[in-house]
Amino acid sequence: MVKIKTTKSARWFSTRVKRQSDDLVKMNSRLIIENLMKQSYPRTTCIRKSWVIRQLVKLVIFTGLMGFIIEQYINPIVKNSQHPLKGNFLYALERVLKLSVPTLYVWLCMFYCYFHLWLNILAELLCFGDREFYKDWWNAKTIDEENHAITMVRDPLISLSEGK
Repeated sequence: MVKIKTTKSARWFSTRVKRQSDDLVKMNSRLIIENLMKQSYPRTTCIRKSWVIRQLVKLVIFTGLMGFIIEQYINPIVKNSQHPLKGNFLYALERVLKLSVPTLYVWLCMFYCYFHLWLNILAELLCFGDREFYKDWWNAKTIDEENHAITMVRDPLISLSEGK
């Protein structure tokens, strides 16, 4: 058996990486265990079927709107554009600027569909009652208001990172 000689810097690096990966494993396992061991989650008594159907209809409409924007505005611009390195710089800049507004609308629709519609549908189907994970911290006028608004999200993450 051949024994490989390691340098001092290699040993320091390997112990440092091992220590960081151990900390990451501890933090993730603590996060999972705390969520699984929590005894009571706020629950709703029933699933509001009409509300779920209304949200699903909105989801279908906004998904169709995204498809419409892509097919009617984004695809023709991309198909009519030249290779960016072969053409004029101003022509390429014009194409990018023409793509910016429809792309922005697609991104906004996508975030609305996922973060508002889909996650609320999922929460309703799972009877999860508390859907106010954070308050409007972006409207806070003072640091104290902001701290109070994001406490629910920030404090568990800080306690996990500090190892409390």
